Amino acid sequence: MTLSDRSAVLRGTLGLFLTQSVASTAFLAASTVNAIVITQLTGSASFGGVPNAVVLIGNAAGAYTLSRVMLRIGRRNGLLIGSAFGAVGAALAGFSVIGGAALAFLLSLVIMGFGRGTLDQGRFAAADLYPANQRARAISVVVWGGTIGGIIGPQLAAPASNLVASFGGDRLGGPYFATAALFALTAVAILALLSIDWHGISIRVGSSMTPTAAVERISMRQLLSRRDVALGIATMAFAQAPMTMMMSIVSLRMTHHAHTLDAVGAVISLHVLGMFAFSPVWGALADRMSKRVLVLIGACVLMLGCVLGPISNELIPIEVALFFVGLGWSICYVSGSALLTGALTREEKARAQGSNDLIVNLSSALGGLASGLILSTWDYLGVGTVGVVLISLPMLVMLFQRLRPMPAAAA
Repeated sequence: MTLSDRSAVLRGTLGLFLTQSVASTAFLAASTVNAIVITQLTGSASFGGVPNAVVLIGNAAGAYTLSRVMLRIGRRNGLLIGSAFGAVGAALAGFSVIGGAALAFLLSLVIMGFGRGTLDQGRFAAADLYPANQRARAISVVVWGGTIGGIIGPQLAAPASNLVASFGGDRLGGPYFATAALFALTAVAILALLSIDWHGISIRVGSSMTPTAAVERISMRQLLSRRDVALGIATMAFAQAPMTMMMSIVSLRMTHHAHTLDAVGAVISLHVLGMFAFSPVWGALADRMSKRVLVLIGACVLMLGCVLGPISNELIPIEVALFFVGLGWSICYVSGSALLTGALTREEKARAQGSNDLIVNLSSALGGLASGLILSTWDYLGVGTVGVVLISLPMLVMLFQRLRPMPAAAA
């Protein structure tokens, strides 16, 4: 790698880190109050999981669509499109809250989710810039950017709400206007830092391969026949769903037990701290040890959080449980992403990474959609129990692969 390539890689990694940081801050500023807003607009707690579910549907659509488009228009332009969708969707959501329009609010969240799904492709963009033995760390550095969002984003909910209330609007619209401004700031970071030769660098460091007719015709079924592809997708999908269930409905559970919005923000902050703060550790471990062992560790930690969550309605036990849920998700997310990326050529990534995020976000959307119904029927104990069942599924995939070996990687 030339000196100019090294400089470009460093600038690109920094840009992706900042993009993830600001986008995560924006997203979590809104997510903190989603369940509260829809309950206020509809008058029913059963809809508590719907907002995060529709966000994830948009997220899935954005990831699937733009991952393929990026192969033609470039990573930078694709990420810019994502930040624009995020800003527009968040602003429309804020006006919908003020206008008391539940349907318009949900449609706006789909648009916002489309933008966030596109920006989530940044972790795979980082992997393109590094050789095979450094890709997990590159992914983890970008994911680590979410730490800033985890600390700041939920804390913006209360002051942004108060600002809008001071102008006579519905105070719950405030977090969405803050989110719109932050997505616009994400676009500034992309324009300033991500103008580099992604394709050329990926070829020179060995992350890309020249397409062949066989590669272009390869089906998703053929890709899933590879052990690492199948396990990577299963790990991310079945870690994302229980994490979303536990997080998306906790604000509604806490308000039912007289916790303040500031307390909700503190719980979400600790949860997201677990999600992102230690990701460089998991990335370094994934480059040095068996990623499959790391998947097993992550599943067990996430399972522990799901078990602890329903035990108490007091603040500190809820904080501890949600922290472990986030920590387990982080281990699964980094190790699963590394498994997937390491088993694919560049041309296969356009198909598999977008399809992966489509599957992951749809499973998460179903989990978020079900969380409100489960909470109203079986309380938070039901949410935790379903979470335990779901995160056990990657373990079953590993067991099945041991009993019936599949090809490890592409020829």
